[in-house]
Amino acid sequence: DPWAETTRTSSMATTDVAIGVIFLAQTVIGILGNSYLFHHYLLGYRLRSTDYILQHLITANFLSLLCTGVPQTMAAFGMKDFLRDIGCKLVFYLHRVGRTVSISSTSFLSVFQAIAISPMGSTWAKCKFQAPRYIGSSL
Repeated sequence: DPWAETTRTSSMATTDVAIGVIFLAQTVIGILGNSYLFHHYLLGYRLRSTDYILQHLITANFLSLLCTGVPQTMAAFGMKDFLRDIGCKLVFYLHRVGRTVSISSTSFLSVFQAIAISPMGSTWAKCKFQAPRYIGSSL
C-alpha cells in the first residue's frame, strides 16, 4: 500500500528530527554550561587547589560533548558521512582522550578529597598540608 509506506516514511522522518533536536539541545546546553564553568574557573582571582582539577574535568567534559554530541546530532539530522575517514579517527581519538582525562581527574580528585577529610591522627595527616602544593605538577 503506497499510502502506508508514505505514512511510515513521514513518521520516521519526524522521529529523526525530534531525536536530532533533542541531541542538539543537550549538546548546546552542555557546551554553554561548560563554557560558563570554564570561564568562571579561568578568571577566578584566587583559585583553590581543587579548582585546577575541576578545570581538567571541564575540559574533558567539553571534549566528550563535542566528540559525541555534534556527530550524533548531525547523524540524527541525516548527515551520515560528513566526517570522512580522518575526521572520524580524529573525533574518536579526542573522545577517548577526553574520557581518559575525565576518569583520571575524577580519581585524582577523590584521592585529594580523601586526604583533605582524613583525621589529624591518621597516616594521611602529614600529606594533608603538602598535597595542595603538588596538584599543579601532578596534573
